[in-house]
Amino acid sequence: MAWPKSFRKLSNFSSWPANYRFAYVLVIAGIFVCLGVLVFGNQPAEGQVLLGLGLIVCLVLGWMMPSWALDETEEKAKRAWRK
Repeated sequence: MAWPKSFRKLSNFSSWPANYRFAYVLVIAGIFVCLGVLVFGNQPAEGQVLLGLGLIVCLVLGWMMPSWALDETEEKAKRAWRK
């Protein structure tokens, strides 16, 4: 089974700029934190709704961010050309 188009850029994760990698790691951590608190936490209904929304946002970002990622060498070349 092939990866979806958006995940094909994960194969060159190390070539992403550092801020993209950091944000993607935080999104993955957010998914686990939201799931953990939803499953094991004793939250009122409002807290569960907010955690669910946070989980949805993290899942969407985790799915979409690889398609937005730039190659660090390409980005540096574009910035140098603009200067």
